[in-house]
Amino acid sequence: WSARARMKAANSDIVITSHTMLQVHGEFIQQGVDGGLLGEFHHIIVDEAHSLERIVVDGSTLEVAPWELFQKINTITKGVERAGKYGNENAQLDKRTRDSITIIQDIFSHQVGRDLDMKEWGRQSIGLKQIWISGASASHAMALDAYENTLPPMLEDVWKGYTQLADDLSREVANMTTGRGKVNKAIAACRYLSRLFWLVGQSVTTRDGTCEGYGTTFAVFADGYVGRDMNGRDKQDIRLRAVPLDVSQFLKRNLWSKARSTTMISATLRDY
Repeated sequence: WSARARMKAANSDIVITSHTMLQVHGEFIQQGVDGGLLGEFHHIIVDEAHSLERIVVDGSTLEVAPWELFQKINTITKGVERAGKYGNENAQLDKRTRDSITIIQDIFSHQVGRDLDMKEWGRQSIGLKQIWISGASASHAMALDAYENTLPPMLEDVWKGYTQLADDLSREVANMTTGRGKVNKAIAACRYLSRLFWLVGQSVTTRDGTCEGYGTTFAVFADGYVGRDMNGRDKQDIRLRAVPLDVSQFLKRNLWSKARSTTMISATLRDY
C-alpha cells in the first residue's frame, strides 16, 4: 500500500498531506532518495504553519531506551544470519555496542546518584558533554576514566561498523529472492544505530555538547526514567535523546530549496 501511495503521489499534480509526511519527505531527500517520499514538486503551501517546526523537531528527534537498542541489535543479528554473513566481526560489533550502552548507564548513575527514589530519578536529564567535564570528584574517577579514554573510540568503531554493515547488507539483499524482509529490517536498524552513535560520539567532542549533522544542530542527553523489570516492578533506567535545536537548515536544504516557491499560512503567526 505504501509503495502504491508513493507512486500515486509522484504522478499527481497536487498532493495534500500532513506536516509529518512533509517532514518524512525531507528525511528521504536528505538520505539521497530520488523524488523523496512524495515525488518532485514546484510549489509548497503549508497551512497551520506555526505547528510545522514542532512537527519537524519531533520527527527528527532520536529517543531510545537501552532495551530498545538491544531489540535493534537482535533485529540486525537475525538479518545478518538470514543473509549468511554472521561472523566474528559482527559478534565483536554487537559486543562493543552493548559495552558502550553499559558505560553510559554507569556514568549516568554515578552522576545523578544511585540512591535517588524513583520519582526523583525520572526527573534527571544531563547532557553527555556535562557528564564528561564534571568529574573532579574521586567517586566519579573510574567512570570518567572509562568515559574519556574508552567510550569515544568505541563509539567511533560502532557507528562506522553499522554504516559498513548497512552497505554490505544492501548489496546482499539485491541478490536475494527470499528472506528480504528480515534483511531490510536489519539495514534500517543499522542506519538508525549508526546515526545515533555518531551523534553521541560527536556531542562529547564539541565544546558546548552540541553537534552539527544530518542537516541540523543536535544536543544529546541521557535522561533518567522509570521502567519495568520482567516481574513488573519499577526499575531505574536511562533514555538517550538526540534533540535538534535548529531545524531551519533541514527545512531549507531538503524542502524549500527543492521548490520554486513556498507559502506559509497561519491565522496565529505573528506579524513582526
